[in-house]
Amino acid sequence: MKTVSDEVRTGGPGGGAAELGAAEFLELLADQATAVALVQAKWVEAVRAVPPPPDLGPLAAEARTASLDLVRRDLWFRAEAVRETWFTQYAQWVSWWVDTAQLALQSAAGRRHVLPERVVALRPPPAYLGGLGAGARAPELRLRYWGADWSRNSLPRLLEAGELEELLALADVERSEEVRAAHLALLSARSAGDLALHQEEARVLDPAAIDRNWDLYGLRHQFACEFAQSVLDHLRNPAPA
Repeated sequence: MKTVSDEVRTGGPGGGAAELGAAEFLELLADQATAVALVQAKWVEAVRAVPPPPDLGPLAAEARTASLDLVRRDLWFRAEAVRETWFTQYAQWVSWWVDTAQLALQSAAGRRHVLPERVVALRPPPAYLGGLGAGARAPELRLRYWGADWSRNSLPRLLEAGELEELLALADVERSEEVRAAHLALLSARSAGDLALHQEEARVLDPAAIDRNWDLYGLRHQFACEFAQSVLDHLRNPAPA
């Protein structure tokens, strides 16, 4: 039996192009939230599995010690590769989630008509954790839709404060202060990386300040999750008429 989702994907009974509706956006955002949580758990597990870093200096002169050092290095590099793979997957799914949340806001505000093919390919497959899911399409999608923003910060282009204000006013989002606060934290974290680089290049004599900015930049995906979740929560609960 054909469902509403099937009709949106195929353009309805006539088979023409169709826009993604509010219910479809909410379903997709919820699916992506689940995928992000699952992949984050895998990433955390991989981080905990990385052993203490080995001594990467010259191998010891004694043959037995040298052999042990080689084994330790191999185990560490293998664990690091797994950790890096899961982090890349985590960053990818977070980016898709926040990108979809922004598209949902634009659509709710009537500022953008979004076709299913723009986002529907990002729906998590049922057996996502059986593999690394959507890996074949990831490079193509990142380059096509995110470009330099992904290369620079492993995030899509983010709405600026003025853009968000316009969308919230048009979309009539309930309790929009939470969306604003999450968005501001995300923008601050994204900008912290550029600030830290500028401080390093300017030889700022305050290493603690530079470290604080790098630490904040490292939280950008967490803040992206909080922003996407706030959008999902509030699009589910539109302001009363």
